[in-house]
Amino acid sequence: MYLKKIELKGFKSFPYKTTIEFNGGITSVVGPNGSGKSNISDAVRWVLGEQRMKSLRGEKLEDVIFGGTQEKKAMSYCEVALTIDNQDSIMDIDFSEVTVKRRAYKSGESQFYINNEQCRLRDIKELLLDTGIGKEGYSIIEQGKIDEILSSNSASRRRIFDEASGISKYRYKKDEAQRKLNKTSENLERIYDVFFEIEKQISPLEKQMKKAVKYKTLSKELKSLEVNSFINQVEKTRSRLSELFESEKKLIEQIDSIRAKKESDHEELEKLKKLCDEISHMHQKLQKEEYETMELLERKKSEIGILKEKESSILAGIIRNESEAESLEKSTEKSKADSEKIKEYINEYSKKIDELSEKRKSIEAHIKNHNETIEKAETEMEDLKDGILDIVDEKNKKLLKISSLEASVEAMRERKSAIEAEINEVGSEKDNKTEELGSIEAEVKSASDQLNEISSLRESLDNEKARHSEDIETIVKDINRINLDIKGNSSKLKIYESMERQLEGFNRGVKEVLKSGIAGVQDVVANILGVEKEYEIAIETALGGAIQNIITSDEYAAKKAIEYLKKNNFGRATFLPLNIFSKKSFKKPEFEKDEGILGVASDIVECSSEYVCIRDSLLGRVIIVKDMDCAIRTGRKTGHKYKIVTLDGQVLNPGGSLTGGALRKNSDGILSRGRIIQEISDMLQKLDGDLNSNITREAELKSKMDEKRIQIEQHEKSIKENEKSIMLLQNKAANAASGIKELDEKKARLEREQGSIQENISSIQAMREKLGEDIKVLETEIEKSQERLKELSSCSRDSATNTKEYEISLNEVVIEMTKLQSERSNSIREKERVDGEIEKYAMLIRQRKNESMSLQSGMEKIKYSTSQLREQVEKDNEMLGKMKTEISKLLSQKSEADVKKDAVEKAMNSYESEYMAQKEQQLNVRTKIQEAESKQENIFEKMLDIYMLTYEDALELKDENLNISQQEIKRLKASLREIGNVNLDSIDEYGKVKERHDFYKEQKQDLENAVENLTGIIKNMESSMVNEFKEKFESINERFKEVFCELFGGGSASLKLLDPADILQSDIEIVAKPPGKNLKNINLMSGGEKSLTAIAVIFAILLTRPTPFCILDEIEAALDDSNIYRFGEFLKRLSDRTQFIAITHRMGTMEVSDYIYGVTMEESGISNILTLKLEEVKDFEREEKIG
Repeated sequence: MYLKKIELKGFKSFPYKTTIEFNGGITSVVGPNGSGKSNISDAVRWVLGEQRMKSLRGEKLEDVIFGGTQEKKAMSYCEVALTIDNQDSIMDIDFSEVTVKRRAYKSGESQFYINNEQCRLRDIKELLLDTGIGKEGYSIIEQGKIDEILSSNSASRRRIFDEASGISKYRYKKDEAQRKLNKTSENLERIYDVFFEIEKQISPLEKQMKKAVKYKTLSKELKSLEVNSFINQVEKTRSRLSELFESEKKLIEQIDSIRAKKESDHEELEKLKKLCDEISHMHQKLQKEEYETMELLERKKSEIGILKEKESSILAGIIRNESEAESLEKSTEKSKADSEKIKEYINEYSKKIDELSEKRKSIEAHIKNHNETIEKAETEMEDLKDGILDIVDEKNKKLLKISSLEASVEAMRERKSAIEAEINEVGSEKDNKTEELGSIEAEVKSASDQLNEISSLRESLDNEKARHSEDIETIVKDINRINLDIKGNSSKLKIYESMERQLEGFNRGVKEVLKSGIAGVQDVVANILGVEKEYEIAIETALGGAIQNIITSDEYAAKKAIEYLKKNNFGRATFLPLNIFSKKSFKKPEFEKDEGILGVASDIVECSSEYVCIRDSLLGRVIIVKDMDCAIRTGRKTGHKYKIVTLDGQVLNPGGSLTGGALRKNSDGILSRGRIIQEISDMLQKLDGDLNSNITREAELKSKMDEKRIQIEQHEKSIKENEKSIMLLQNKAANAASGIKELDEKKARLEREQGSIQENISSIQAMREKLGEDIKVLETEIEKSQERLKELSSCSRDSATNTKEYEISLNEVVIEMTKLQSERSNSIREKERVDGEIEKYAMLIRQRKNESMSLQSGMEKIKYSTSQLREQVEKDNEMLGKMKTEISKLLSQKSEADVKKDAVEKAMNSYESEYMAQKEQQLNVRTKIQEAESKQENIFEKMLDIYMLTYEDALELKDENLNISQQEIKRLKASLREIGNVNLDSIDEYGKVKERHDFYKEQKQDLENAVENLTGIIKNMESSMVNEFKEKFESINERFKEVFCELFGGGSASLKLLDPADILQSDIEIVAKPPGKNLKNINLMSGGEKSLTAIAVIFAILLTRPTPFCILDEIEAALDDSNIYRFGEFLKRLSDRTQFIAITHRMGTMEVSDYIYGVTMEESGISNILTLKLEEVKDFEREEKIG
């Protein structure tokens, strides 16, 4: 069995479909950092079911899907497939080749396949069980897993050893069995709750069923008598109704005659009312028009006044505009004269400016000639200055070189003196180092003694911690026991509270009425009574079916509840109206005192004051006694007039009959339910107190353990610090010895340097003399250039003096020109301002003339409007006179109509009195009819309420020969009352509950058997796991010792179980001592030593229990070259039984490989696979080092 190939598509940096084929032996995967090598091992881990994205170097599932580059778009899904050769049928599947595939989408959906058939992750795990292949096994080992083996995380290390020892399949099956056991136990607990609840119901239901049968027999006999009685009453009532209907008919005829007369007068009255309304409406309309006309007249008069005022205002505006226009014309004439004067000044300024311009051009020509002469002299002077500067620069360079040589000589002399001092200092330092070495050796001895003392203290603290741990274990057991008790009692409490809420034990009719919310329904008898525990059986027996009687405020509330039960077919119930019972008085039984008599039942039972009448009615004639003997004595003394009940529920009935026998044990009645709920609540409160006490004690012990643990950690820290100090001191000693050797070498080196310095000083002095001669030649050239420079400077000064005189004349001309140009500009601006004013005045004159014309037009319009309004006012005055004449006519017509209306209303009042008298007679007859009909309806309702019969249905039961006796009816009703409350549904309910009881009994037995079987399976598996782990662990330990010695070239190592008593949960300690070192803690090893130790553990596992293939992801990265080659040789030896795929950078691993793949990233973000030869890999490694 081996890995044949990996196919990737869209996974991380592999967007294109990539197939990597593998053969037996060792295959190396190489490539530069960031090329995507480790993505191959991530792909294998992912396809085997890794769900933690952090293990795959991501945050969420979509991080493993190719995210895109600048050239290629992101992908929406990825998939990875592993093809495994199964020729040797190691996997339990009928295929010689198995392909495991996983596909994921950006939506978060993930799918698994085996040979292209969709499956669950669980199926893949079960297929690979016991092969060593899996995300938690040792078939994929990366640097992180190497660290886990030696880390303090014992759980990670333990998983690897479980897989290696072959018990992971047992652990998987055990966990499955444990889950099934837990689920079965939960189901069994639920079955217990239901079964015991049904068991409590079945016995009371059997009693109710027997009562229901007797009740139905008596009810049938009563129905026949009472229905025939109802039929006789109905026939009498119907005869009386026919007489009343005839009287009512005659009265209705008289009433109809009077009504016709009333209606005729009413029509006449309505006509008169309508006429009055029309006249009133016309009168109001004319009045409104009159008011509106007067209002309009006033408004028009007001408008005429306003128009007159506007006419006066417009006339004043015309006069004002004409005055302003005349003033503006005078200002315009003045501005035109000013403009002409300014124009003359401007012409004079322009003439003077032209003359000065000619003079300026002549002066500028003279200045230009002198400047050209100066420029030529200055150019020659600049050339000479540059030459002098170059010579001076050369001279300075040579002087600088001389200074540098002199400084070097001085430095060499100083260095020579320093070397002499340093040689003396080296000798002194060597003496100090020798003394320090002796001191360090003494400190090492002292630290070792202190380490032994701290180790002894730590062992003592470990013992104390173990004692606290045992105490905590005992407390935890108590807490678990209390929790079980709490759980059991809580379950019981829930059952009783559920029974209380759901009114268990009550008849259906009682339940439905209590749930209905009908006004006036208060409670049931069971809920109003408070009974001590010892009297519960006696009181419940005494009450019998009356315990379920419903208390109502009055008989009407009871009637509504009965109608509700009938309407919905919810059964029957008995009701106790408070308003009736509160009026009754009850005489308590009189009897001689007897030590066995406990009292009258009504005195023993407590209730609120409003329900005392109900309590006395039901229990006021019941005596409670201790036992049956006392009951018999009391019955004889009282003449068997009262009901006597014993504490255990035996009854001596009035008249002397006895009722008794065995009551079912653990049968909790309706009365006891509230007490039991309270008792369980109290018990839970006590258990909570015990639990809190134990939790507090556990917390205290844990606190002490934490203190001990902190002290142990402090001691461990001290041990580590001491071990570290010893190592540091040993390193110091080695460093001191090395320092002495270095000082000897340094002294010899200084002496050699001292000899070479003298030779360098002589050579520098010869170079200094040559540079001095070169400087003298350069100084002669500088003197010649300076003389020529003086001649040119004199010529340049003369030309500059002449140029200054011409420049002064030029400045005077320019100043004069500037002054004249300024004055001319001011005159031009002033002329522009005056011209602007002339245009402004012309525009204002035009505006005033236009406004005057507009005002003249407006005045004409106002005059026309005024004349129009005056004409309208005259017309409105004429119309107002006509309206007043019309209004006086309408008032006269309304007065005549009112007189006629009063006469008709008087006649109608006379008819109304006669009508009311006849109507009252008819109402009396109708009342009698309604009473008779109501009586008949009551009979119908009674038949319907009691027997669910209509009158027509009842006629079918009519029996002419039946002797109807009210005494017999009363006797039958009394017998039914004695039976008490009857649950007619109990006949059917008993059959159903019996069937459920038998079903749950069978289920309970099956689940108990299942729990027993699963417990046995788990114990057997644990036994097999212990034996197999022990055997394999010992084998791995032996192999580890051998591999460690071979990889390290000596030393010793072993694996230890820290808790041999609990092999399956014990932590595993790795003890390792490299050659020449006696380390007490594996954390004191170097990084390379830790990696090599972890690799030795992995190799030992592979030797003991090889996996078909193993992926190694840079696990040898921390090893040096010598260890790499030992690692490679061992890997080669293991490859005959295990196929290795090594992701690596190290040449030693590549050299032992049978096949090599290269991973490159020619296009940014996209990985490619290449097949390489070993020579190409070496070139690649060299290039990577250079880079």
